[in-house]
Amino acid sequence: MNQQLKYFLITLVSVLIIGIGMIMVINEISKLEIVRALGSFKVEIHNESDHDLTFVEIGTVTSASREKENEGNSKDVFKKEIRSGEKRTIKPNLSITGEGGIYLTYIDSKGNTASASVCSYTESISGYSTAIITNDEIKVEENCS
Repeated sequence: MNQQLKYFLITLVSVLIIGIGMIMVINEISKLEIVRALGSFKVEIHNESDHDLTFVEIGTVTSASREKENEGNSKDVFKKEIRSGEKRTIKPNLSITGEGGIYLTYIDSKGNTASASVCSYTESISGYSTAIITNDEIKVEENCS
């Protein structure tokens, strides 16, 4: 094997190893709490109920929208069914002016409707929340800002 081919193969293997290593590091960094808290707002929904969720809406509520219905609200509808036992992460396309909160509303396959606050206070629609939906309640773990 000539010298140039040998250096080329060594360089190629080195670049591949470094590239794979960087991908692994970036993947682990994205899981860190601080990175998740500073990123765009996401809601992880755990459907632990006996029914599929057929409609999910995530939206903002501000003090202005409380005074005048539907004014200043921003909402996003998730159009895919979330089956019983399934976990799904949603990154809603929301905007807010000033301060407010973020809510989640769903309808299940039996027609039952429920709502909960998934971020009780935000100015920037960042961070994440986890909503665990059971037959009886919605438990929410907030880490938003």
